[in-house]
Amino acid sequence: MFVNKSECCYRSQTANRVIQDIEFWFEGVFLVLVGTFGLFGNAMSIAVLSRNEMKNVFNRLLIFLSFIDSIMILFAIMNYSIINAFGVKLEIYNYMFPYFVNPVSNMILCASVFTVIAIAF
Repeated sequence: MFVNKSECCYRSQTANRVIQDIEFWFEGVFLVLVGTFGLFGNAMSIAVLSRNEMKNVFNRLLIFLSFIDSIMILFAIMNYSIINAFGVKLEIYNYMFPYFVNPVSNMILCASVFTVIAIAF
């Protein structure tokens, strides 16, 4: 009836290597590629929506959403790709994470959600 703790979550070396490879490709390479396309798309959206004939409240909210999403993409690339997947170890990142990186990431996420809600109304 009881699960033996030594057999509970045992993975072979091959399974661990496969998981590490998948994490590298998805969190490292694909996240950077998709994030780059996202940054490019947001920059194009900001450029189009900030023209003089497009100035209204709705378009300004879309510009703000594109800006906030770009910051969120940059933080995601920094947190997941550069630090986790590529294994870059920065002493300043370890110091700044609990005081700046994590709180700002959560504030950016909240700002994005509230902007979407503002656009919906």
